[in-house]
Amino acid sequence: MKVISLDTKDNRIVITSLQRDMLVYTPAPVDDLDKLNHAYWNGGPELALKTINYNFDLDINRYVTVNFSGVESIVDLVGGIEIDVLPAEVSGTNKWIADLDDIANKNENTQKLVSSGLQVLTGRQALAYMRNRDVGSDYERMNRQTKVIKALMEKVSTLQWSHIISLVGEVLSYVETNIDQGEMIQLGLEVLQVNADNIEQYQFPANGFEDTKSVSYNGYSPLYVHRSYQQMIKDLHANIYQDEGYEPSSTILDNEIKIYNQFGRVD
Repeated sequence: MKVISLDTKDNRIVITSLQRDMLVYTPAPVDDLDKLNHAYWNGGPELALKTINYNFDLDINRYVTVNFSGVESIVDLVGGIEIDVLPAEVSGTNKWIADLDDIANKNENTQKLVSSGLQVLTGRQALAYMRNRDVGSDYERMNRQTKVIKALMEKVSTLQWSHIISLVGEVLSYVETNIDQGEMIQLGLEVLQVNADNIEQYQFPANGFEDTKSVSYNGYSPLYVHRSYQQMIKDLHANIYQDEGYEPSSTILDNEIKIYNQFGRVD
């Protein structure tokens, strides 16, 4: 789950990854504590937006949902993306490529395996790279997902505008979104004005599992309690909005107390 912010004033893009197993409050109709990614499961993009806004003091009203096959197709539509694959990532990525080939069950879709180093990945290779669970934690996996997003942005920026326009309709067929084609094109124009060096990325909780503890609730595990929900919200608003003096709402304070009363604080 990523919040992507386009700052046209300072010409920058901020990609904020939210740890999917973070323990948060999910509003009605769930009206209970739960892991963050269950909001989409229980109520689609509408409840996911509502949950993110409620727990992070945000006011997001646009969403794009991409499924696995959509990622593969979109990367292939732009002609592949350039990724520097680390040596430790090779084995797990190739395992996922083989798994995806088995799922496709079509010989013509069999993909060559990746090696380490900078290379152009096909859609299936990029999807396997993103889904690699065999090296690093969930935070490293979020980072690989962001690297693919950045590589896609960089690749699209090299294309002719007429080519980009022709791609928009095709791309929209692979995603679920409440952004119409006209707005998508306008956003694309603005995104292309941002230099790749001005794409920032952050992850929350910022210090990974060091700032959390694992708990179980309603039969699900792990769910991660954060060391300080207040500080997380302050840091998130500083990173996205450059608001160093942001003070969390009473909703954040009340939820934090409720969580700590039920599960205890992080030592």
